[in-house]
Amino acid sequence: MPGVIIVGTDTEVGKTCFGVGLVHKLLSYGLDVQPLKLIAAGGQEVNGIFKNEDAAAYEVLVQGKIPYENINPLCYQPAISPHLAAAELGERLSVERLLTVMKTSLVADKEGVILEGVGGLMQPLNHQETFLDFIRVLGWPVIFVVGLRLGCLNHTLLSMKALRHENIACLGWVANILDEKMPYLAENIDTLTESLSVPLLAKIPYLTPFSCEKAAEYIYAAQIIKHLRVATARP
Repeated sequence: MPGVIIVGTDTEVGKTCFGVGLVHKLLSYGLDVQPLKLIAAGGQEVNGIFKNEDAAAYEVLVQGKIPYENINPLCYQPAISPHLAAAELGERLSVERLLTVMKTSLVADKEGVILEGVGGLMQPLNHQETFLDFIRVLGWPVIFVVGLRLGCLNHTLLSMKALRHENIACLGWVANILDEKMPYLAENIDTLTESLSVPLLAKIPYLTPFSCEKAAEYIYAAQIIKHLRVATARP
C-alpha cells in the first residue's frame, strides 16, 4: 500500500494541522486514504482506552469507518517523549516494533496511507534508533512541515540535510504559520523557498478557530495525489 509520511521541524509545529487538512482534501476528492498516527504521547482514557487529541481529529474525519486503534495503535498517557513513556510501562520502541504494529493497523483496500510522524526526525525510539531510521526502512516519501518561528531555518536545513543523507525522498514542504506577528515572516518563507529544492505544498495561516476544511483550502494536493495513484498502479 502506498503512503506518505508527515514529518516536521519539531513537536507542536503543525503536523496534525496539515495532516487533517490533507486527509480531508483527499477524501473530498474521492481518494480513500487511511490516516495513521502510529505513536502519540499525551492521552486521556476514554471508554477504557487512551486517546490522543490529535489522533482523535483523524478519527472524526473517517466518521467511524476506521477504528481508533487502527489510527493510533500506540498511545501513551504522559505527554513526554514516547520512548520514555513506553519505558515507564516496561515497553521498548524500535523500528521493528513500529513496522509490526503498522502492519497490523493497516486497513485493507485503502488507496493510500497518510502517516503522521512523531516529534522531529531525530526523535529517539530507543538509545540506538530514531524515527528517521524508521522512515528510511519503510521507504515512503515525506512531506516536511515547517512551524514558522525563530530557529526554524536552522532546523529545516539540518533536517533536509539528514533526509538527503539517508536518500529519503521529499515530496515538498509546508509553511505553517504559528504566529502571524512573527518578525520577518515573509522573508523567512522566501529564504526557505529559495533554499529548498522541493516545492511548497501549502502555506497555512494561523487559523483561529482551526478547522480541517479551512486548512484544506491552503493545500496543493496534486503532487501528493499523483504519488499515491502512481504507486497504487504499480504491479
